[in-house]
Amino acid sequence: MPVDYTTEARLAYLGWLENEERAEEEHIRTLRDYLAGRQPVYLTDRQKEFIGLKAKNADYLYAHNLCSLIVDTATERLTVLGFESKNNGESLAALAAAWWERNRMDSVEDKVYEAALGDGYSYIIVDNDGEGPRWTFNRRYDGTQGVKLHRDPSTDVPIFASKRWQTYDMFDAKASARTRVTLYYRDRVEKYISAEPNDRPGPADNKIQDDNLRRKWHTIMDDGDDEWPIALGIDDVPVFEFENPGGSEIEQVLSMQDTLNKSDLDLLGAADNTGFQRTVLSGVMPEYEDDGVTVRPIELVPGGILSLTDPAASATTLPPGDLKPLIDTCDYYIRAIAGQSRTPHYLLRGLGADQPSGESLRMQEIGMVDKCQRKQKIFGNVWEDIIYYSAKLMGMNAGNARISTVWKEVGTRDELTVWQVAQAKKAANIPDETIWAEAGYEQDEIDRMKEQRLAEQSLGSQLLKNFETAFGNA
Repeated sequence: MPVDYTTEARLAYLGWLENEERAEEEHIRTLRDYLAGRQPVYLTDRQKEFIGLKAKNADYLYAHNLCSLIVDTATERLTVLGFESKNNGESLAALAAAWWERNRMDSVEDKVYEAALGDGYSYIIVDNDGEGPRWTFNRRYDGTQGVKLHRDPSTDVPIFASKRWQTYDMFDAKASARTRVTLYYRDRVEKYISAEPNDRPGPADNKIQDDNLRRKWHTIMDDGDDEWPIALGIDDVPVFEFENPGGSEIEQVLSMQDTLNKSDLDLLGAADNTGFQRTVLSGVMPEYEDDGVTVRPIELVPGGILSLTDPAASATTLPPGDLKPLIDTCDYYIRAIAGQSRTPHYLLRGLGADQPSGESLRMQEIGMVDKCQRKQKIFGNVWEDIIYYSAKLMGMNAGNARISTVWKEVGTRDELTVWQVAQAKKAANIPDETIWAEAGYEQDEIDRMKEQRLAEQSLGSQLLKNFETAFGNA
């Protein structure tokens, strides 16, 4: 019988795709482990002892975790201030602000960016909860749960998205440990749950055409669902992807993170063994415990006196080892991680380290500012697409109205430089309101400062009048 090479090739290709996806999902789990400080660093029993750890066989016991600092530092610099009108978008900008507040995005946006910076992608799913658009944050699929956006490989246009998660019910074991899958298409939403042998048919099982699929999944409807599938009425996938440019922020520093941890342990070991002065005794007979086998240790304490009665005995000291080369090695890897991740070195060294200012601060911040501004462009477009879709979902005709995302300034302010620049502009007779705005103050703060200045001027004028009146009558 001739071999059907077409079928064989397709099966081989599908097998390759499956292996690729599994490898990618495993890599996502690895990235999350590193972010959480669960890094494969192994300690000796002695190191576990003085660090104060109990478990002698644990795998993850120590981490000089810079991965979390890299992600947190970038996340902290990504803050949406609001949305401004572009091309008659005043009403849409006002709605965007209201929807943003309704969905508590001032706190949720941090989760969106942190997940995107760590995993490479994160997602917002948009639906209508009956009172307005609901924006739900979701993480990337890791092989067990999460969201995945499926695109047309030739056009890169989203075709549909899938979301998986596991159910849990502490009162019903049968309802637990089952997998839910929701598929988001451009015109509908389909919901499924993993099948059990004694399950009742789902509300629309007859719509599952594939017999194999029908044996594994049932259709399901949640509270509030009126139909299966749920019609959207909008020709667009309601899942929006935040793709971090360049992928995960920490993907390129994993090996250096491992090396830093190893260098730290070398430093700890050297400090434990040679980082203090040792006393060497010669010509001294050992003393034994009551068992006659165990040598009784000689204890040396600060301020104590060592007495040697044997004239042949002597005591010398070994100076402590020089730990600076090992400290320099640790600092080298911190600098290497800072350079690879484009994170200012001073932020990875911790509080108390030398803090740069002026031109030095600006030079260290260049990489961070550039990469965060690039993220603002990409993430800002996604937020705008979410708002446009929400308007359609609520039956609003926005027409050609456009809005733009307004971000908080990325760079770190050098207050001394800002003050010096403000003084120079003041001397050049530039209006105070302009100086305040360029210094980074918001309009409401500027308005309060203007009101305070007017009040002070009014009070000064009144005091001057009182003074002139009092002395004029004298």
